[in-house]
Amino acid sequence: MPRRPICLGPGGFFFGARGRCHIFRNVGDQPARVLILSAPSVGLDRMFAALDAAAATGTPEIGALAAITAKHGVTIELPAA
Repeated sequence: MPRRPICLGPGGFFFGARGRCHIFRNVGDQPARVLILSAPSVGLDRMFAALDAAAATGTPEIGALAAITAKHGVTIELPAA
């Protein structure tokens, strides 16, 4: 049974357990910030640094992002077409 989306506002909190699929998106018209905490880090800090570097010159292709995340054990699952 599909789960219903959890909508969070400013200051909201969500726990995304390891090994479970989770997604976030900004549905507003203003920029949003996301703070992700991971304990232990398991290298996710390096993954996010690599993603940031990949986006420094524009919007990278999803394949490039998937290659970066795969190196850190994170799978990007694209929505069904």
